[in-house]
Amino acid sequence: MTVEQKTLWNKVEEFQLDDFDSRFTFTDRLCRENGWKYEYSLRFVFLTIR
Repeated sequence: MTVEQKTLWNKVEEFQLDDFDSRFTFTDRLCRENGWKYEYSLRFVFLTIR
């Protein structure tokens, strides 16, 4: 992996999909737009960022 790729990868790993101070989080949007249960959406977000 190049230095540039490693830098980008580190930024991706640190990115927060959900802003828990927000009134409508990305997880909430996944629930609404896909008809998913909240727990399933949380699991999806968690597995996506790992």
